[in-house]
Amino acid sequence: MIIAYIKKNGQTATVRTRKIINERGPEFEIVKHGIENSIRSDHLLLRSLKTNWTGWIPSSEIVIVYSKIKDE
Repeated sequence: MIIAYIKKNGQTATVRTRKIINERGPEFEIVKHGIENSIRSDHLLLRSLKTNWTGWIPSSEIVIVYSKIKDE
């Protein structure tokens, strides 16, 4: 499992992304990268460690400050 500390990209983050990070972050599990899904190739599937919310976020709207591998 990869845990990432995420902040919003101040230049590109939409209101939706800002709200998700403010209410459900800043720590998320990276569940899947969009490369595995051709429809969402520029997105990350994230799961909030705080609220258990799961959803796709455009990678251009976030900044991964740091990440760590955590044993499941």
